[in-house]
Amino acid sequence: MVCVCVSERGLQTDRGLLSEPVAELGQMEYQLLKFFTLLIILLILSSCYLAFRVCSLEQQLSFLSNPNLPLRER
Repeated sequence: MVCVCVSERGLQTDRGLLSEPVAELGQMEYQLLKFFTLLIILLILSSCYLAFRVCSLEQQLSFLSNPNLPLRER
């Protein structure tokens, strides 16, 4: 009978470990997650804008360096 009680207690502790709720994000972690998500989106948008500006400046440079155009149109 003693062995049965020990094994039942062991099963109860195992069940207790398995049935613990998963910790949710706290308020501070949630705010940090929102901040970093916003920061990543902002960085992606700014890099797209910079790539657009580089392309447009390259087009302007190629247009200005074209020797076939008259001086008035440059």
